[in-house]
Amino acid sequence: MCETVLPLQIAGDTLSELDKEVTPSLVQLPKEYGGGYLASLEIIHQMHCLCGIELSSSSDHCANMLHHQLLCVADTGLITYHWVKGSDGPFPDFNTLHKCKDISKIKEWNRQNGVRIPTKSIVRTPDTIDLKKAP
Repeated sequence: MCETVLPLQIAGDTLSELDKEVTPSLVQLPKEYGGGYLASLEIIHQMHCLCGIELSSSSDHCANMLHHQLLCVADTGLITYHWVKGSDGPFPDFNTLHKCKDISKIKEWNRQNGVRIPTKSIVRTPDTIDLKKAP
């Protein structure tokens, strides 16, 4: 799940497509490496963040679920980087374009459609056959 990935190099015209301005704080790549500006994909940074979370064995299923969701959604938005006073390295600018869902509406739908049953009432029936391993 966790692997080293390479940063991206984007041109100035790509910045304008992202509705970003060229500013003196924007991280520029050296000309000997082709110039341009430092960037990365949202999904790559999200995976990096997930890998950075210290997990216990009891939360493995949560990490796996988040990992699969990130891969499924695979946000290909571009993150640019700036030099920020007090920061040793390039700092990511997470102000990227997204089409977000309204979580309050989703929670409301779930509240209206959820099954109100105590957890202890969810039990195996006599004809249940357990899986040999978790899916």
